[in-house]
Amino acid sequence: MITKRMEDYLRVIYELKYYNGDIKIKDIAFKLNIKPSSVVEMLDRMKDLGLVKYEKRKRITLTKKGEEIAKSLKVKNESILKFLKLLGVPHNIAVEDAHKMEHILSKETLERIKDFILYVETCPKPIPNWLKNFRYFCKYKKLRCKC
Repeated sequence: MITKRMEDYLRVIYELKYYNGDIKIKDIAFKLNIKPSSVVEMLDRMKDLGLVKYEKRKRITLTKKGEEIAKSLKVKNESILKFLKLLGVPHNIAVEDAHKMEHILSKETLERIKDFILYVETCPKPIPNWLKNFRYFCKYKKLRCKC
């Protein structure tokens, strides 16, 4: 069974591969704010599940299965983050909440969030009036216009 913590590792490994190319234990430890020994222990568990290829003092790579899960998590996280920012949630809070939500949202809810983002982004007006009114309401706790 893949745990939430394993999902965190997969996403970090995926991001490190994308940005750095090389994946080192110390980099994973730094990103997750844990000890390198904990990383080694988790990599061994993930190797047994067929999520990573790893041997001591060798390259760390994601298996096809691991990469699919990691890519899915990254897309999920980015979609949730974009949605929260559309709602006007401050960036640092949105990042933290998106990370938590990526583990619990259903596929159906995520698809609805993606549809909402696509709808807003393809609306002919840069920011639809209803979204401007919502942001006004959030800021001042009063309606800008009659509904």
